[in-house]
Amino acid sequence: LHSSNTDYVRKEPWCYEEKTECIMKEWLRLRHNLFPYIYTMAHKASKTGLPILRPLPLVYEDTDRFDDVHNMYMLGDNLLVGVFDMHLDLPEGVWIDFFTGKEYSGVVDYEIPEGRGGALFVRKGSVIFTMQPQNYLLEKEHDYEILVYPGADCSGSMVEDDGWTFDYEDGKIATTTAYIENSAEDSFDFVLEQRKGEYSGRVNNGHDIINNSIPKVPGMMPGRDITVKIFSAEPKEILINGEKQSFSFDGRCASFV
Repeated sequence: LHSSNTDYVRKEPWCYEEKTECIMKEWLRLRHNLFPYIYTMAHKASKTGLPILRPLPLVYEDTDRFDDVHNMYMLGDNLLVGVFDMHLDLPEGVWIDFFTGKEYSGVVDYEIPEGRGGALFVRKGSVIFTMQPQNYLLEKEHDYEILVYPGADCSGSMVEDDGWTFDYEDGKIATTTAYIENSAEDSFDFVLEQRKGEYSGRVNNGHDIINNSIPKVPGMMPGRDITVKIFSAEPKEILINGEKQSFSFDGRCASFV
């Protein structure tokens, strides 16, 4: 497409140079990976009016420190995005680079990792639900992963519904909650609660889109195994209900099912 001044307006990733196309692909995969977190924040927005993308003056309303900040915003409760200018005055606390695991605090001149195109930080002391990316959300059952960033007692949750209807307005949702408690320098308890609530699917009867659906909308499926990833130093041991659990460690996080 051409604009009035003959400059190209390119919206398709494949119209850009290969390096830019790869960066856009990585961010699209990340969006799919973060879908449970984003969808849960959307449910929160529908109840409270608090947007998913939050300017810092809205989040930190007791200070004027961020009134003129245009290069950072919060993505939900626990993620901080840096854009444009990488001279960042981070909010109080410790922030972990989502891509590298490096910890930051205060004023930083952030160096964007190769192939990323921007900054993404996780608040230290966070529990975030994610999933393995899929080509589309109803392609197959979701393989969920919980990312745990120890540092304080904290909690996170995942809200599920049928993804299609407005039944969630009548409470047809399922919520899974996980949290850290008894956080100490050398240990902490991670608790994953049983999923609560339920939602119904709708069959495709061909035409009646009021009482049924086109396409078929699946109902709540039985719970599947969940992978837990703990981003910390290599643990001495992991116990599940008092019994030792095998785990792998890749230098950044310990993973177990």
